[in-house]
Amino acid sequence: MNKPSNNDLWYAYLRAHEDERTRNLHYAGTLLGIGMFVSAILVMQPLLILAGVIAAYGMAWFGHFTIEKNKPAAFTRPILSFLYNFKMLWLWLNGEVDKEFEAALSQKPKTIGEESPA
Repeated sequence: MNKPSNNDLWYAYLRAHEDERTRNLHYAGTLLGIGMFVSAILVMQPLLILAGVIAAYGMAWFGHFTIEKNKPAAFTRPILSFLYNFKMLWLWLNGEVDKEFEAALSQKPKTIGEESPA
């Protein structure tokens, strides 16, 4: 089996977030996590970091389990999933995420064990 390219993995990640509600949960959770991280530093309360991580992942995973009905990529590719989540957020903040989704959804899925790197 050929090793999937980064582009294949990126598009598989996006396809695992096809429903906009799932993406919105990711954006909200990530922004909440960032806010709690910054707050933890400002008030010198490290437990806020843990709370932020739990809140961010909880919101994202809720979307995967209840809306998309797929398995979060954090279970199989945690680092790549973390990085792709921030890439998706960045593209959304810059108004470019729809273009990426069009490309991902128009591409016939590569067989990556048809894992969903959500």
